[in-house]
Amino acid sequence: MRLGGRKLLRKIVSVMVLVMLLLGMSILVLEMRYALPATSTGRTIRVPFDFATIQEAINNASDGDTIEVVPKETPYYENVTVNKMLTIRRWPEATPGDYPVVDGENREGVVFNVTVDGVEINGFIIRNGQYGILLTSSNNHLRNVTLTSNGYGIYIGRESANNTLRENKIIGNTWNFGVAPFAALYNMSIPLDHFIQDIDETNTVDDKPVYYWVNHENESVPADAGYVAIVNSTDIIVENLSSLRSNYQGVLIAYSSEIIVKNFELSDLYTNLQYGIVFANVSDSAIQNVTISDIDNSIWLECSENNRVQNNRMWSTRLGGITGVWLEKSNNNVVADNLLRNDYFVQAGFGIILQRSNNNSVTGNSISRNVNGLSLSWSNNSLITHNNFLDNLQQVDIRESVDNKFDNGYEGNFWSDYSGIDSNGDGIGETSYVINSGNRDNCPLIEEWKATRIINVTWYALKPHLITIASDHVVASYRFKPNSTEKTGFITFNITSNTLGFYSITISRDRLDSPFELFINGTLKNPADYNLTYNASCAYIYFQCTEGKHMVKIIGYRLGNMYGDINGDEFIDYRDISVPSRNFGKTYP
Repeated sequence: MRLGGRKLLRKIVSVMVLVMLLLGMSILVLEMRYALPATSTGRTIRVPFDFATIQEAINNASDGDTIEVVPKETPYYENVTVNKMLTIRRWPEATPGDYPVVDGENREGVVFNVTVDGVEINGFIIRNGQYGILLTSSNNHLRNVTLTSNGYGIYIGRESANNTLRENKIIGNTWNFGVAPFAALYNMSIPLDHFIQDIDETNTVDDKPVYYWVNHENESVPADAGYVAIVNSTDIIVENLSSLRSNYQGVLIAYSSEIIVKNFELSDLYTNLQYGIVFANVSDSAIQNVTISDIDNSIWLECSENNRVQNNRMWSTRLGGITGVWLEKSNNNVVADNLLRNDYFVQAGFGIILQRSNNNSVTGNSISRNVNGLSLSWSNNSLITHNNFLDNLQQVDIRESVDNKFDNGYEGNFWSDYSGIDSNGDGIGETSYVINSGNRDNCPLIEEWKATRIINVTWYALKPHLITIASDHVVASYRFKPNSTEKTGFITFNITSNTLGFYSITISRDRLDSPFELFINGTLKNPADYNLTYNASCAYIYFQCTEGKHMVKIIGYRLGNMYGDINGDEFIDYRDISVPSRNFGKTYP
């Protein structure tokens, strides 16, 4: 009985273990079975089979679904709002090279308006909308899309970040591509995330690659660029570009430093840009030697500091004009030696705008034929000198701005409507130029500001004889006087400077030659106080002068001859012809 009981007990235990194992496996199978829907990517909806239009499919879809659009002979005439996290793609079984066309019918609307994160659009031809694709959301994927004949091809709005673009062809749109940088206009800070996009060179605008560089260092952008954006980068050179056209902006620099943009031309006739060059949160960088014509906003700096905008040419030949340089919430920048001109037959556009921007330097610019030459709004403590304000409808407009200076105590600006006189010949007017709101230029220039002055002393000769004076301060009353009897000549001019200034004189040696003597305020200077060099045709004199007003005289003791003045009598006449005539055919012994 005892042995049989044990066997029975073992059988019961074995059965119970087997039942428990079977029950556990059943539960595992059930868990696996009911877990599968949770990992599914959603259902697939086909257009036009399940729904006639893409919008209908979106309206009936759920987050995670895939909408496959079948190419057909006629376009899908739609303006689509994508407000769910979907994959919208070309039907995978379509004939290779056959893509569905979505046409906005030239409406004032958006063909694909993506308003939620995580949308993928793949394999379409999108055309005839005000916007082809408008992104106002983040983490979207655009791949293998052709956008043509839209107002904007792809436009990434201020609320959109971390989008991935691959193999998109953006061609023949009014503005092919652009990223909105203008949060400062809404009194908002500009987040770096807004500019972080994953866009590589497989994307093209008008068959030119898009260079959208994030986190780059010590590189140069290739010259074949169709669009350029530099983000969170340093030590980048953007130069010699020739293919920037039909974009929202030509060059966008954001959250970067030590960037040099230089040496190329942008023209609306060929490029059709709304903004030429944009700096957003940029420091210690420069825009140099760029020619920009007929672009609404040529150079725009926003929330940017310690940059230099120098030696650029900006002008307009159309009604309405342009804005040359606009600084918005940008401090401690230098805007120097630029040409800002509207050539339309009436004054139009704006030269330089400083808005909510402080401690900037505006110097050496030529600003002509604008509605406002210089506009200051809520902008303080800037120094504005050595500029030429020429025939602007309003030379300067100042609003809610204080402590801006239009002279440095010695030198101011040239004003085309100034009527004062200069009785002492120092190049500075005797009376102030009144601007508005209590602002005035106390040292207006009598002549247009030029960093280089040229004195022409040709005197009937066939070959020009030029004396050049280059300086960073005012030079006035310059003249050249020869003395044929003593075979000497001298140059005189007056200088006015608020700081230690440099003066570089180039003298044609066929008019005045060495030895030279330099006098400052009548005092002969020691040759150790200046630098004198020569080449075959010219003599070069370089010296410096301290703050103040000074008279300079340079005497040369071997007066050169005019071209054609063979006998050296300071005239070109028949006697010069007779010298070679008498000796024609002779040889030296």
